[in-house]
Amino acid sequence: MIGAGGSGNLTNGFNGNIVDSALTNVNLGSVLNVTLADNGGLTLTHALIPDSRALGAGDQSICDAEPIDNRDQRGEIRPQGNAACDIGAFESDEL
Repeated sequence: MIGAGGSGNLTNGFNGNIVDSALTNVNLGSVLNVTLADNGGLTLTHALIPDSRALGAGDQSICDAEPIDNRDQRGEIRPQGNAACDIGAFESDEL
């Protein structure tokens, strides 16, 4: 979900964890639904869960730029309901 080049304070962790460089390890299941599902689009995705720390925590300048161009993996417009996009490939409509 988060690459080493990310800028939302979350970086690659280990053993399925996402590491928040400002705090402590975060369990992946506390950020997104760990089951791949058909959430629309051409590929299966991991939806963000309500109250996920990834909601609205992305770097909007990265979401604005190519190749993302304000679209998530499914082709949905981002951001939705927040000033900034969500972290990761899935843009939630949760506020």
